[in-house]
Amino acid sequence: MKFSEIVKLVPGLDPSVPVFFMGRPGIGKSAVSRVIAACMGPEAIIVRRELTGHLPEDMSGLPFREGSFTKFCPPDFLGRLAKGSGPNGTDPVGALILEDITQAQRAVQVACFQLVQERSMGDVSLSPHVRIILTGNRASDKAGARELPSPLRNRVCLLDLEPDLEEWMTWAGAQNLPGVIGGFLQYKPSHFSQLPSQADKENGQFATPRSWENVGRIMRALDPKSPPEGPLYALSSGLVGTGVATEFVAFCKLQAELPNPKAVLDDPVKAMPNPPTEPDRLAALVTALGEYAARHQADDKKIHLKLLLALSHVSGKTREACASGLTVFQANGGNVSKLYDAAAQNKGDPRILAIIKHFAASVS
Repeated sequence: MKFSEIVKLVPGLDPSVPVFFMGRPGIGKSAVSRVIAACMGPEAIIVRRELTGHLPEDMSGLPFREGSFTKFCPPDFLGRLAKGSGPNGTDPVGALILEDITQAQRAVQVACFQLVQERSMGDVSLSPHVRIILTGNRASDKAGARELPSPLRNRVCLLDLEPDLEEWMTWAGAQNLPGVIGGFLQYKPSHFSQLPSQADKENGQFATPRSWENVGRIMRALDPKSPPEGPLYALSSGLVGTGVATEFVAFCKLQAELPNPKAVLDDPVKAMPNPPTEPDRLAALVTALGEYAARHQADDKKIHLKLLLALSHVSGKTREACASGLTVFQANGGNVSKLYDAAAQNKGDPRILAIIKHFAASVS
């Protein structure tokens, strides 16, 4: 399932149904867990436990002697989520997120089994308004995960989270991450979400949505005038691997060598009398145009029509490149409805008509 589908579906489930988000490394399992937990409300108590560093007693509590009997002192997080622990004895609302359960020790998994199955640990029962969320990698991902015991799997709603590039691009645009990353990943979608088995032979790194996010944050901190083959290559290699970083930096360098996107938008024929035919240069160009138009739509009321005309000119008969530019535009906050308006108002223009016919044919 996509991130957006899960966010729509899971908050409506009864909190007593534990959900388990499973998927390959670095695709946003922890992020979707936090979003679901936040849907419990502003007063929700959210507790997150990274199980790879836990011992069984971190979940079940430590024993102590009281008279002739041994009792267990539950961990603090269970007390905060316990039935009747809210103000005036009310049942608190919250979420308990158990991260990376497939990487946890088997004894820790067994300790979580009771919590998931019975919603209790020892004498402490969870509030009925607490949702239990688990995350983990699949054993087939070769990320050090092991299969969960079948009784535990049978007691959770297992949802397989699949990475979606367009969703990620929209999220990255909202985070103000450089649009060139999304443009590159549209050109090289195989580099979006890799598995550990695809790790770079030189440094062992592999590209994931999480590592691309970090590449974007690094780019925001770098001097924009510094050459891409300098610190950007060194730093991105440490995040996505040397092979992928080499291709990404080459893409950034291509984009830097192209004409200013504003000049192309203002007069595409004059700025680029001979549009590029090489797939990589064309991808870099439409990415720059889409991002620039999205970032400056408040400053230039005609930029939506300009973008359509520029994409029509530079993409020629390669309408897939035109679609890529529009995707980058939308991902970076571009107003798509205004694009539709501009197209409708100028459909008599053969350049606009060519785009309309292409997308009408692709939809049908």
